[in-house]
Amino acid sequence: MKKIKFILSITLVFAFVLTNIAVITPKASATGVILYQHLYAKAKEAADEIPSSLKDGDMSVDLGKFKDKHGNTPLNKSGGTFKNGDWTLEPDNAGHLGYNGEKKVWKLKHPRKNNSKGRVASLDKYGNVISD
Repeated sequence: MKKIKFILSITLVFAFVLTNIAVITPKASATGVILYQHLYAKAKEAADEIPSSLKDGDMSVDLGKFKDKHGNTPLNKSGGTFKNGDWTLEPDNAGHLGYNGEKKVWKLKHPRKNNSKGRVASLDKYGNVISD
């Protein structure tokens, strides 16, 4: 009798695990894909607001075009404020991640942006636009 109960309990656990793998995983994967697509679309919208004169590609900003008051660029200095005309790059110290899993390192701002802080986009250490 103990052997039958043991086999039955193992079978039920096995069935439960298979059911969860078959039912929950696709839903979780679909949710992850939808979230990724949404975050990517927001980053793409932000990249479209940046003038091509500051870009190094479709979704990449040329960090070398920004300079601080001493002539340094974000390529060789990790802190401080960098400017190019009305556009400003400031360090992002929150440690949040963008759509691609990279850490947000820079905040790209413009004074005419209609949000409270003027942020247009967040960039990773390479200048890629990874968030709005």
